[in-house]
Amino acid sequence: MSIDKTTKLTSTRSEENANLLLRVGWTLLLVAERREGAYQWLLYQFGWQREGEPPEITLPVLRVAQTPSDHIG
Repeated sequence: MSIDKTTKLTSTRSEENANLLLRVGWTLLLVAERREGAYQWLLYQFGWQREGEPPEITLPVLRVAQTPSDHIG
């Protein structure tokens, strides 16, 4: 599908949330690797390219490590 068919955008840093968005019909547009100091992560960018509005879904809340020694739960 063409990028001009995109009507809404959303993004997440969570692979779990990215998979949920794919399952309900969002189109993956971009995966970008980000770095800031000692930290690095992936950013998943999605577009809604279907007729109508995207379905309402609740994405799990992730705990973010405050320091490199924190453990992600």
